[in-house]
Amino acid sequence: MFDVPPVRIEVTEHQVEIKECPHCQTTVQARFPAEESQPVQYGARLKAQASYLNTYHFIPHARTCELLGDFYGHRPAPALVKAANQAVETGSPPALAAIYDHLTQADYNDILQQGFATNPPPCRAAPKTTGPDQAISPQKLAGSLGQTQTPNLGFYV
Repeated sequence: MFDVPPVRIEVTEHQVEIKECPHCQTTVQARFPAEESQPVQYGARLKAQASYLNTYHFIPHARTCELLGDFYGHRPAPALVKAANQAVETGSPPALAAIYDHLTQADYNDILQQGFATNPPPCRAAPKTTGPDQAISPQKLAGSLGQTQTPNLGFYV
């Protein structure tokens, strides 16, 4: 039998010590973890799930919060979904640029050997690449590789 274990929100309280130097009476306070910017905030996993439900499944902000409340017994405000989406948007360009660089520098023989195509043609000159703001459709990629069928990439390069 396959089943999902019970899930609930985990709350972690961070405390920092405040000490006074016995010699100079200077007060020193420890620092909170770097990812803690507010006294109360949601963690990366909950934010990622909120953004995923809203952007990938097109569930509105209020309904996303309602679902999270149903799942975990705590219903966040719709502002969480908006903030989570902004964080994903801010963090995406470096990852997308790295993926683009990797794909444009890839040896097409390696791509063919990884199962993107069956019965690959003999190696020919690599097709021209486009800039990061221009997409190459799977159909165009297939044609440039001399294939008659479109490889199932699952994404656009």
